[in-house]
Amino acid sequence: MDSNKLTNFVGDILLDARFANTMYVKQMQVISEDGKNKFGLNFNILSMQSRDRLNHIPEGSKLQHVFTTWHVELLGGNTRAAKLLYDALLDRNSLEARSFTEHKISEAGASLLAQEFQSRHPGAFPILETDYGGHAIVANKMKKMPINLPVSLYNVISSSKLIESPQQAWAKLQDELVRTCKDAAWTPEHREAVKIVRDVLCTEVQVSVEYKQPPKRDVLFAIKGGLLVVTEVMKGGQAAQAGILPGCTLIRANDVVLETWTRTSPRRHRNDITLEDIMFAVVASEARPIKARFRYPVLQLTSSQFRLVCHEDIDVPLAAQWAGQAAKDNKIAEPSSTSDLPSQLKSTKFIINKRMCAFHNSSG
Repeated sequence: MDSNKLTNFVGDILLDARFANTMYVKQMQVISEDGKNKFGLNFNILSMQSRDRLNHIPEGSKLQHVFTTWHVELLGGNTRAAKLLYDALLDRNSLEARSFTEHKISEAGASLLAQEFQSRHPGAFPILETDYGGHAIVANKMKKMPINLPVSLYNVISSSKLIESPQQAWAKLQDELVRTCKDAAWTPEHREAVKIVRDVLCTEVQVSVEYKQPPKRDVLFAIKGGLLVVTEVMKGGQAAQAGILPGCTLIRANDVVLETWTRTSPRRHRNDITLEDIMFAVVASEARPIKARFRYPVLQLTSSQFRLVCHEDIDVPLAAQWAGQAAKDNKIAEPSSTSDLPSQLKSTKFIINKRMCAFHNSSG
């Protein structure tokens, strides 16, 4: 076997550094000094018409044959190919990265690359380099080493079942805490801590969102019981980024109290009222900026909803078990919707892991 190339029915991957940036069709060179592919390539099944002139292979054919040549090696379990391709995919501008962006890898192929990650970074957690929220989950909550990967590599290995997103991994740890925990004895310190947490959660909270541009359908309302209740929040919009959820109420807009308008509005039977509708009706203008003030529903939680447990092997301080929803496939279901979240929280159990609790000793 030639150690300087990988060969399959699609073509050859030429590993000698002299062939980098070059391409061949049935041993005839068609591209030289392309500057993109990390390894030389020889395509055995590409149409003869595609090598009629130097330095030209149609882009679609090029990407397809690069992908297929490497993918066949991965499907054959070639760990050497996985190691080489892993390095090529680290360069988001490489031809290999572009081809694996254009074509979807199989689960088996992705798993071979995922195993290469695990061998290079044992015990670490792969994360998309721009996923700052996920980075915080891995480093601060899961206490693992996050390894930032470019999108060209992360999107490929994440097709494997061996790779979980930070959110999935953290949710799985919370599920495990709920399913396997054992009750622990309450102490006066833990009871007082729960009381403080419960009181904070039950406090009325108001949030302001300022729109310097037309809000359009960033948040929609319906009039219920004389209140402007949020019915829909645009994903990724300003209201969503501020934490506004369906069920919140709009209490002011540019310091205008809206209670009187809600009782007389001709729109009181609609559930898609926009913020601009409200402003135009109340102040007869579309003045901007619009400063909207929202109020969260006040939660009604009791001490009996908190359960103290102790699990030595799970570094999760708190998990929620939603009432009325049984575990499915060993996973605790999430709330069915956010529109009725306050009422669902009334019957939710909050699981506190005693091992992860710490109290400040002020005696010294």
